[in-house]
Amino acid sequence: MRRYIFTSVEFAFKTLKRSHQQSGDLFQQRSPKVFEGAPSINVNSVKYFIGYVDTNDMNFESEKRKFSSLKGYLSSKLAQVMVSSILQKNLPDGSGISVVCVAPGSGLRSTPFAATDSDVPKYCTKLKTDVWPVCAYMSYSCNKMSTSKEAHRTDTLQAVWEKTLDMVRLPADFVEMLLQGKEIQCWYGAHPN
Repeated sequence: MRRYIFTSVEFAFKTLKRSHQQSGDLFQQRSPKVFEGAPSINVNSVKYFIGYVDTNDMNFESEKRKFSSLKGYLSSKLAQVMVSSILQKNLPDGSGISVVCVAPGSGLRSTPFAATDSDVPKYCTKLKTDVWPVCAYMSYSCNKMSTSKEAHRTDTLQAVWEKTLDMVRLPADFVEMLLQGKEIQCWYGAHPN
């Protein structure tokens, strides 16, 4: 994984730009373990509930919305839930792969819980049957949580998914390619214009 050192303003923009993109990159890097049945767990925050993703300006580059680190954080966490939801929906039935977002809180127990509890994959399978894409979300107290209404907007979900794939330069069929054992390159960071 690349490491960057930035000035504070540049760091804030780059952090937002990479935060939800890293989930896709980490999924691709972990794919051998994921395809052995290990869960894909994305550490999130319940604060994503108040986030908003502008699909025309996901990285706050147009300056039509004033950037703040809080807005960037909330937006990136909502985008992460959206990408995780589409990824979970795109995984074929029987793949044995579960995509889970967890809110660790201060005790960090929800992450190992989501990785080891036998009911979590069953819950993920149940969610796949829903009309809209939705990933499992575990609270810091290890309880299932419903995702926010904003995370259920299918038009926004699809736009965030497509733009994220473009940002990290993954083909639209990367899930199928990984399941077939094909190697693909994933990239994140400053996207050249």
